[in-house]
Amino acid sequence: MKRNIVAELKDGRRIRGMIEFSVYHRLRFPSKTRGFLYCHHDPRLPPTTGEVRFRVTETSDPTCFQNGTDLMRPDGSLPWSISLLQLRSTHEPFKELAIQDGIIQPGIFNFGKFGVAMTFLEQPFVVTLDKTRILHLIDLQQYRAKKSVIRILLPIPGKHGESELKGKLLVRFERASLTEHVNDTSIVMRVLKILEPIRRLREDATVSQPTPQAGALLKSLHFSQIRCIEFDEPFLRLLPSITATPLPPSNLKPIADGKVSALVSALPRTISTLNPSRIQPSDFMFLSGRVTVNLPSTGTLYYKSYGVSAIPYPPNTQGFFYMHLQPHLPLLTGQIRFRVTPSNDPTQFEKGTDLLYADGQPWNVNALQIAHFPSFAYLKEQLHRDGYVEFLQALLRLPKQATRQLQRILCYLEQPFVVNMSHLCVRFSFISADQVRRVKIGPMFNDSAVSSNPYTGRLLLRFEQSTLPEHVKGNFVVLRVLKILEPIKLVDPNYNKRLPIPRVGELVTKTNHDYRSYNLDDKTCSVRGLKYLPSIPDDQPNL
Repeated sequence: MKRNIVAELKDGRRIRGMIEFSVYHRLRFPSKTRGFLYCHHDPRLPPTTGEVRFRVTETSDPTCFQNGTDLMRPDGSLPWSISLLQLRSTHEPFKELAIQDGIIQPGIFNFGKFGVAMTFLEQPFVVTLDKTRILHLIDLQQYRAKKSVIRILLPIPGKHGESELKGKLLVRFERASLTEHVNDTSIVMRVLKILEPIRRLREDATVSQPTPQAGALLKSLHFSQIRCIEFDEPFLRLLPSITATPLPPSNLKPIADGKVSALVSALPRTISTLNPSRIQPSDFMFLSGRVTVNLPSTGTLYYKSYGVSAIPYPPNTQGFFYMHLQPHLPLLTGQIRFRVTPSNDPTQFEKGTDLLYADGQPWNVNALQIAHFPSFAYLKEQLHRDGYVEFLQALLRLPKQATRQLQRILCYLEQPFVVNMSHLCVRFSFISADQVRRVKIGPMFNDSAVSSNPYTGRLLLRFEQSTLPEHVKGNFVVLRVLKILEPIKLVDPNYNKRLPIPRVGELVTKTNHDYRSYNLDDKTCSVRGLKYLPSIPDDQPNL
């Protein structure tokens, strides 16, 4: 009934576990079940949605893998599988291998041991007409799940807890435009296959519910009318739809039965170039859902990490790592970014967009991190191979200081930065000749007459040298609004707008309508260190 498996990890550990053919019925694996365990995932979804399957082959030769067939469940509905989002204690080998390969992170696979882990709307699943069905609707962006129960689908009229029919169906959800709902779509259920014959639960009962038909939408009797069954669970509408044309399949590495050394083929860990003009199709990477990207040696790239925890790369993160360096800006503004493109065609690089953090700033590995993080030594070596000699020489002059929290770094006065209007202060750092200086600016958008900042929203701002008449004899800087990244909203609808609403292209003002300014010659000025930054007043940022 159960088979023992052993995982051999890269650190030398051997992890033991077990697999079984059927949890509920304690069935033995069918005869002649021989072949390879492997990880299967739809390339349109993050690797975290993958599942362990068993590919039945004629021999132990890995070249037979592609010609084999997947082991099916006892009812023949779907391939036998173990979801990476529902790993149990007996599946410890798969869990450790998935963590090792950066597919999942510790602690995220707790979305229910029983039921269906739903990661996309059209995901097929099995329902039994006279029983309830548990679904775990998983939000891949926030890594949270909503437990939802499908109750009796075709009840006896007036008795919602008692089914009129019995039988087993393979079904899926989908969106449909129903005539009774103009200008809106509904979530309905389509019957894909009849797995067990549909019969009346009681032979003497009169059947009033319509009999499900393979290929048709599931319907029921509703107030004397036959209508499609609609599902109003809000979480269902959050699930992604993957009815579009699939991406090319990734190269999956099969696993020998009984002894496991790798769960899936790792992402390409070597980068042939960081120069955008030299990238090759082989440099294309799928990062969606991954917690880490492992580089040669000990290098690891996170999307966002907080101590021991990390946020996975967002959905649809696929493209190329590259060096972002603008000739007219200081060398130390150079950073490694990730360009998101629709395919592995390098000619689409220019039409792509940079991967962003949640606050709208480009994801990056900045100059300080490249210079002083041992884990980024491989990136530094690749930059040398690509000929970025001047940039590397500039890194040698950087002071060695704690750099893990230095995401917002200014290298010149007019460099744009993002501000959340609801925050009470803004922190950033800038690089001077001898050290990295940290700056904390008090409230930019506060009104002392109210207890909190009156507005919410996110803005792209920049400092610039003041040309106001009252500042002619001083060394003052002001703040200009470059772009509104998130709509500005009132915290209190009754606020009298004593603090003017910021507008694109205008200077930031205070409640008395004076422009917010900073005297860099004042020893008590919080941003006094900005005077050491070079000024590039003609810089035209790419907004």
